[in-house]
Amino acid sequence: MKNFYYYSFYFLSFFIKAVNKRNNDYKFSGMAFLTMLMGINLFTIVSILFKYEIYSINPYIFSLIVAIPLLVLNYNFLYRNNKGKEIFSFYNKKWRLNKKEGMIYLFAFLLYIITTMFFGGYVAYLIKNHLM
Repeated sequence: MKNFYYYSFYFLSFFIKAVNKRNNDYKFSGMAFLTMLMGINLFTIVSILFKYEIYSINPYIFSLIVAIPLLVLNYNFLYRNNKGKEIFSFYNKKWRLNKKEGMIYLFAFLLYIITTMFFGGYVAYLIKNHLM
């Protein structure tokens, strides 16, 4: 797997396209979900590194501070100038040529999503109950 970032974008966009066939802008939705996953990862890392300082920050301000730069970066790397269309078509061809390798990447990506959600939820639980 040479670029997990692009593969993640492809899998999320493909999933959204498969679930909602009327969504013509599935690449933007895939970018938004990828931004959400990256934001959860960043929130988890910051919460673990700065345990006590995180309580003093307003959660709405903190989420905006995290989400807006990630959204701008992902927009520039994935969506601007039809880059998302190129990435989607490239990985779609690659997926069709080698389904076994694609299934391994899909399993790794699903494992990534599950662990991200688990650790993000666990850190949020610790912060909410003042156990951290």
